[in-house]
Amino acid sequence: MGVADICVFNADAQWLVNEDALHSQGKHTPFSGYELPGRVRTTLVAGQIVYEDKTSSN
Repeated sequence: MGVADICVFNADAQWLVNEDALHSQGKHTPFSGYELPGRVRTTLVAGQIVYEDKTSSN
């Protein structure tokens, strides 16, 4: 049996798009300054946490 890849997503959370919040080398986005619905809280790949949102408890 294999190990699952999982994304924990909070559909009720909001997040403000800004360059500091982007995890990419390219920081240009037409959504800068927009508040968007939903937020990824944790991502696991092959059973290992590869991303964990530590900005809030929501």
